[in-house]
Amino acid sequence: MIGSTKNIMNSKVVIFICICLSVAFNLFAGNCIDKETSTTVTIKGLYKAPESVHNGNTTILKGAMDGEYVEVNVQGVIKDFVLINLKWDDCSQELIETDIVHRIDTVRNETVVIKTFMPEGIPSEKIKWKNTSGKEHEFIIHEDGKSKNLWKFHLE
Repeated sequence: MIGSTKNIMNSKVVIFICICLSVAFNLFAGNCIDKETSTTVTIKGLYKAPESVHNGNTTILKGAMDGEYVEVNVQGVIKDFVLINLKWDDCSQELIETDIVHRIDTVRNETVVIKTFMPEGIPSEKIKWKNTSGKEHEFIIHEDGKSKNLWKFHLE
């Protein structure tokens, strides 16, 4: 009788340890997934070179014009980052993508600086990217007095 009681106690201890390990693993895995899928893209329009251009991890791209800067800071992961030239079409009354100037497959926890010009009128460039689940986002490079040239995109 005592031997069977010890076996039952040992079984309960083993089950308890397994449950604790399972819970701990699920919490850890959940935290990792949340961090991987939670991405913030911050875009700043600047009139002088940002400090990030001196960082060796910063990617610097040449845009259609120069004199100003667009700093794209990615905290997390984005895919298929492209800088695209735009042209105004009088017939369709729309901006038309003319060509891809730069393409970066993956941007992970880094900064991309575009040497360009932020027009107050008709834009000449935009950037597009996808989050890790494939949803496409875009930003037309322009001057905006309302937002203080600061935009944030919270991606899931």
